[in-house]
Amino acid sequence: MLESTAFSVQLAIDRHPLTVTPDTPVSSAIVLMSQVKSSCAIVVEADKILGIFTERDVVKLTAQSGDREQDSFTKAFSKQPISALMTPRPFILKEEHLPNLVTLLDLLRQKQIRHLPIVDPDEKLLGTITYQSIREIIQPADWMRLRRVVEVMNPKVITASPSASVLELATLMSIHRVSCVAIAQNRPSDDPRETPELQPMPIPIGIVTERDILQLQALELNPRKLTAAEVMSSPLLLVQPTDCLWTAHQLMREYRVRRLGVADEGDSLQGIITQTSLLQGFTPIEMDAAIAALQGLVEERTTELLQANEQLRREILERQHTEAALRLSQARLAGVLDSADDAIISIDETHRIQLFNQGAEKIFGYSAAEVMGQPLDLLLPENLRLKHRQYIENFRDTPEVSRTMGTRSQVFGRRKDGSQFPAEASISKLEVGSERLFTVILRDITTRVAAQEALQLQLERERVMSAMRDRIRSSLNLQEILNTTVAEVRQFLNTDRVIIYRFHPDWSGKVVVESCSNGAREILNLTILDPCFRESQAELYKKGRLKATADIYSAPISPCHRNLLTQFQVKANLVVPILLNEDFQSHSEEDRVEQMKIPAGRTTNSGDC
Repeated sequence: MLESTAFSVQLAIDRHPLTVTPDTPVSSAIVLMSQVKSSCAIVVEADKILGIFTERDVVKLTAQSGDREQDSFTKAFSKQPISALMTPRPFILKEEHLPNLVTLLDLLRQKQIRHLPIVDPDEKLLGTITYQSIREIIQPADWMRLRRVVEVMNPKVITASPSASVLELATLMSIHRVSCVAIAQNRPSDDPRETPELQPMPIPIGIVTERDILQLQALELNPRKLTAAEVMSSPLLLVQPTDCLWTAHQLMREYRVRRLGVADEGDSLQGIITQTSLLQGFTPIEMDAAIAALQGLVEERTTELLQANEQLRREILERQHTEAALRLSQARLAGVLDSADDAIISIDETHRIQLFNQGAEKIFGYSAAEVMGQPLDLLLPENLRLKHRQYIENFRDTPEVSRTMGTRSQVFGRRKDGSQFPAEASISKLEVGSERLFTVILRDITTRVAAQEALQLQLERERVMSAMRDRIRSSLNLQEILNTTVAEVRQFLNTDRVIIYRFHPDWSGKVVVESCSNGAREILNLTILDPCFRESQAELYKKGRLKATADIYSAPISPCHRNLLTQFQVKANLVVPILLNEDFQSHSEEDRVEQMKIPAGRTTNSGDC
């Protein structure tokens, strides 16, 4: 016989048996066995096996209870610990000493046990082996198709009538040491198959098993008041004596039962076949053939599993390398995005923000958490939002992948504080599956624009000064030179009026040169006396003071001076003194208009004295 079948036998170990402590009440153990559908409970303390309690023990207790009422039965066993009724010191076997399957079955027969606890070298419980767990690992073989049910069935069937009480059934099981009672009835006398020459054979109509008794006790039902007809499993699954064992094996597996009735063609009960009898029908030669087939199948499946594991390992390694490369690429991209000073913003086709880098956070003042999933309009001036949305829609329908924005008009952004800033930007589009993303790279050019404007202003100043020098050189007429000068300065500063105002010895004065815009009131040759100026300002201007007033109504100037300026519709002014031989002679006044504060059709001039 084969000796290399330990691995196959290990497959029959139930690694999760039901265990209870010695002080567990018997009634509680019965309920647990019923709930998990276990045929036994192993009594364990400190990882050591003390005993075993089986369905057969429940049947014995039920039979011994006699006429005791169910409530007293339950009450009695709810207080009694299982250690008092268990089978102590059951036969155990260390896993390392597991024999081959043939020897194992022979061991179960010799010990007359149906449950074999398996332990480790320290005798700690690992699991249990039963006839059911053995049957579940045996694969179909040809010998099961060749053997007949009649060869292994037990012809001595314990039967009872449908009217028998459950207590009577438990007593029969306990006396005859069987795991079930077939419920049968005699054939009707008018049945043509009934003959006086032969002893009448009962007709099976159901079966009651040890597990049924266990479940009734778990539900605290009175076995004396219940009849077999009320609790039996019906109909009883039947096979014929001439059926092969393979047919019986398949029925047990399909319906998850451990017993089948054996009946002839007339449905007369001939015997019963159980998991135990099914396995006891194996001969050593047949068992070796089955084990060899099983071992070959295990080796074949093991090889396939190893190959599949190797393939899976390679795929996992390849995926890990791919994921590592992807993470590195993503880290590099994230580093590039976060280190960029420019704002990098991605939106989906609904114009909602999907990417917002650190550069964008610095420029716009929002954190990424604040804007993710928000509409792009949040970052645009209100007057440009519709135009920008139309621009994106038009770009989406073009074959272009990217383009520079702002070729026709200046691009502006809007910060969190509501301020606007000029920007230069480019846009690109990318399709990811069925999604399309638009990415804008934007740079704040406020400093550049300011520098360009300052440079332009400086160039304009140089142009004005150069033009004035050229005109002065080309003319010897002082009045013409002064007229040219104020005209150039007014154009350069874009003001409403520029004048040259000459003081008299009493600090009154006269406008001697003037350039003003169309519609402005002319004040050329007008004599003006400002006593406030003589008292508080004259000495300061003698020392070369330059004064710019952005708004005469908010500036800290004297009321009399403000009243004087208001007469000439002055809103803001710039005053520069002109000194002759270090003596104060006159000063120029350059006026401008605050368009935001001017009523339509009215010009506001600026002046000072």
